Amino acid sequence: MIRLTRISLLFTLSITIVLSGCRKDWDAGTEAPLDYLVKDGVLVTQNPYGRTPQSAIARFKTFEPCKVIVSINGQQPIEYEVSNYVENHETPIVGLYHNAVNEITLTITDQEGVFAYKHIELTIGHVDDKLPEIEVNTAASNVEPGLIFCDMHLANYGTFATNIIAVDNFGKIRYHLDLEEYGEITWPLQRFKNGNLFLANQFGIYEFNMLGKELNHWNLAGYRAHHDLVEMPN
Repeated sequence: MIRLTRISLLFTLSITIVLSGCRKDWDAGTEAPLDYLVKDGVLVTQNPYGRTPQSAIARFKTFEPCKVIVSINGQQPIEYEVSNYVENHETPIVGLYHNAVNEITLTITDQEGVFAYKHIELTIGHVDDKLPEIEVNTAASNVEPGLIFCDMHLANYGTFATNIIAVDNFGKIRYHLDLEEYGEITWPLQRFKNGNLFLANQFGIYEFNMLGKELNHWNLAGYRAHHDLVEMPN
């Protein structure tokens, strides 16, 4: 009995050493396979909170803290960095085309500079008949980089359908936040320093992230916000 127990322990130890050696080290600044950094793959969900049909979220876990760069291919490419080094990732993918197959690349990098790519194709179909066709009369080279945000309000016998849209330099709608559920003019659109969107109506002031998740709602208790929201220093 003693001999068998000893063999079992040695066998277990040898298996542990072999398995732990499977994750080979990669030099800083070099590309590694995705599964070197990412556990169990990447789950992509379109329109995760039901308000932003041209957006998605990528959820995944990494073995070590990593940051992510999101790149969206197209006539006007979009690229931005999610700079926090974390192991549990909920990466927003914002700026997608509708009626198109979107080509997306996630560049996942650890603190040593080792990186891996995740290539994604995401089809976004027809979004909303109410969205306008937009014509841009200024050459793209003369327009500031980024997207142009605006709020759109459609009146219907006392109720209002509010939609926030963002347009690129070629007139393509690349972002859509549907706020029709409130039935009120919800405005003015403000993007504060934390990157979130702030709007108001007769029910209060709202804070949304770019994926349309309602983060805060401040009831104005008998008052009504109109036309201006100002971010204070604190």
